[in-house]
Parts: sequence; structure tokens; C-alpha cells
Amino acid sequence: MNYRFHINGWLGAEASYGYNRNTQQNFTPSGNFGIQSNVHQATGAVVVNVPVYVARMRPYVLAGAGALVFDPTSNTGGFVSAAAQQTRPAFVYAEAWTTDLCVMLPFDWSTADLYTTVRTSEFPH
Repeated sequence: MNYRFHINGWLGAEASYGYNRNTQQNFTPSGNFGIQSNVHQATGAVVVNVPVYVARMRPYVLAGAGALVFDPTSNTGGFVSAAAQQTRPAFVYAEAWTTDLCVMLPFDWSTADLYTTVRTSEFPH
């Protein structure tokens, strides 16, 4: 879910939130196990609109920062007692194109990337 506020014709700000569920499968000599996590993503970014139109599309770039929260679930088959919640800083950037489907409905074509680091040392081997 995104919200973008245009400060002027070329500069804006964007707030974004995302959620998904991730299961990591691990294979060890002592047996197989999975860690299922709810992953929450929240970011804020500065958006720079390029004042050029190509075939009714306008390019823009954005860059910002935020956080990823990995929250292990207690579901059967996806729970390991030593797995703890982790919150990590994240960096987001994108280069994209936007076009207006109608007056108040823009459509974006983007290639956004989100980078973070996750320490695996918090999980006992």
C-alpha cells in the first residue's frame, strides 16, 4: 500500500507499507525444519519526477529508508522455539514510469529494490 504526496511538479514524498508471509526451509543432519515468519515492511522515500513525457508516460526515481520486521509465527510445521523477532533497517530505491489511466488514477511501472541485512547469528545452529 502506497501513498504519494506531490510537493510540486517535480518533487514528492512517498510512504509505503507491505506484508507477506515467508517460510524458510532448512535441511540439517539432525532433520528438516521450517521457520515461518510474518514480514512487515514500512518505508518512506523522496520522489523526483523527470519533467519529460514519452508516449504519455513520465519517468521518476525514488530513494528512501525504512524497516523490515521478521516476526516468526507459532504455526505447526513452521515454528522453531529459538526463532526470535528481528527488526532490520532497509534502503529502497526505484526507477520507474508512471502514466495516468484517468484524471485521479495513475499507474506505475517500476523496478523497486529493497535492501536489508539479516543476521543469522541470532539463530542457534
